[in-house]
Amino acid sequence: MKSFLVHYVRPLWLTILIGLILSIIGTLLSVAQPLVIRNLINSLSKEYSSSLLLNVVLLISIPILATVISYVQTFFLSGVGQKITQKLRGDLFNRMLGLHTEYLDKTPPGKMYQSIQDSIIVGEGYIDRELVPAILSFFTLLFIFASMFWMDISLSLVIMACGLITVLLTALTGARVKSVEKKYVDIRSESAGYLQESLENIRTIRLFGGGDKEFKVWKDWLALDRLYWMKRRLIGDFNEKGILILFQSLCLSIVIIYGYIKIRHGVLNIGSIVAFLAYVPMVFQSVSSLQRVQLGTKRVKVVLDPIYSIFNNPAENSGTLKPSLEQKEMGIRFDHVDFNYPNRSEGLTNVNFSLAPGSTTLIVGPSGVGKSTIIDLITGLYDPLKGKVEIAGCATVEWNKKLLRQAIGIVPQNVVIWNRTLRENLLYGLSSAEQITDERINEIIHKTHLDSLVKKLPKGLDEKLGPNAIQASGGERQRIALARALLRSPSILIFDEVTSALDPILTEEIIELIWIQEITSTKLIVSHRLTFASRVDQILVVNPDGTVTAGRHTDLKNNHNLYRKLVMADQFGGSRA
Repeated sequence: MKSFLVHYVRPLWLTILIGLILSIIGTLLSVAQPLVIRNLINSLSKEYSSSLLLNVVLLISIPILATVISYVQTFFLSGVGQKITQKLRGDLFNRMLGLHTEYLDKTPPGKMYQSIQDSIIVGEGYIDRELVPAILSFFTLLFIFASMFWMDISLSLVIMACGLITVLLTALTGARVKSVEKKYVDIRSESAGYLQESLENIRTIRLFGGGDKEFKVWKDWLALDRLYWMKRRLIGDFNEKGILILFQSLCLSIVIIYGYIKIRHGVLNIGSIVAFLAYVPMVFQSVSSLQRVQLGTKRVKVVLDPIYSIFNNPAENSGTLKPSLEQKEMGIRFDHVDFNYPNRSEGLTNVNFSLAPGSTTLIVGPSGVGKSTIIDLITGLYDPLKGKVEIAGCATVEWNKKLLRQAIGIVPQNVVIWNRTLRENLLYGLSSAEQITDERINEIIHKTHLDSLVKKLPKGLDEKLGPNAIQASGGERQRIALARALLRSPSILIFDEVTSALDPILTEEIIELIWIQEITSTKLIVSHRLTFASRVDQILVVNPDGTVTAGRHTDLKNNHNLYRKLVMADQFGGSRA
């Protein structure tokens, strides 16, 4: 935790140093005020002297000067936590974008979202409100005890002992604080995931009449959240109000009794006792700050655990090889490839095939046997466990993934349409988006039959499509995905079950778009529809055992039992693959 905080604090060291110096000066002034009161009271018993006037002037001027310094100090120190939070949130999001696909697949989005939100606690909560005040309180205690020891050592030691006991009692509750905080953080993370899932599937909830049940589940989450929030609050109040007030009251009583005895014996004067009475609340105010940072450190360690997990998990292998984006066609080769997803049974076994540059290949097979796995390996989302996947003669593990993916266009089954303008959706992910002219965009729009969508949008290309692309139909969503892929001028173009949710008419329209002249890329089509199987250059049949059989439509139909069944099922409309 120490090195983590230092990493984010170091760039702000000068601002923090100036703020701390000003704070220390302000602290010295505050600590000096009880001494001025002491001297003022003692001077009252004497005849008028210059010291009386001096102490009155100091008594008035010290608070004014301390207030001015406090404002300047606030200018430097306020916002330090906010700046750290912004940097941490930016780093977290950037790190998430580069994490290995395996981590992203097994980690709920709600948990990662909560980690970004919790980073506010680290910066603005812990650093601004707990750590910085605790550092200042430490210096305050040093100056206070120096002043008190100068007046009376014995009484100072008693007050110091009470302060130490208060801090130690707070430390004893540390394990309980950490346990409660961990449970509280887990509840917030899981409830955020539940809320996200429910809102994303609210139509399903309505259609199945699950509203009452989901509302009850949400109320249960809220009750748990309230329970552990109360536990956190009670522990904090017990330390900061219960223990603190008890020992502060004890110290004040000791000062009064001890002072009475010492005054009777002529050892201490009334001014010194008044100074001690002023110092005791200041001591325990500083002790309270130390209590808060003790409890806050336990809590922030729990919050930082999932953040550490994100930073410590390996990023995907980026590789160093940079493809030539001028190369319009790329061949693909699987060489004795084995792959299994973590904790899942389906995978690929000893897969061998080659796709010639500019060729068209159809990938078929039953559901769940690994058709989309082939796409994951080609796009570099995963690396093979054995063997190698080559693109343009080089293994994918050696390629720079970001640049490789710029050379690949993909039309997925579930198209993501952002709540942005149609233009932004079409140009999404293009590193050279500003170089794409309106003429080029309109050309692709015409080829993909998106003209009618553009015409019905009030602002055309610059109209926002709305949440969940409410202004676009299912077929239009697929055409947007195809246009987005074509604008990349990809060397490899992948169609992943693009017709699975479309009616027969739309299916035929989308299939015909695959063969438009514009597309000269190496094409891969993952589909359970085989009506166009005779038009492709090669068919890959993914078998239930994870092996892959390559061939042409006629040969496979005559010699491959599974493929023959898939053809018959498709002809009779019984395919569910």
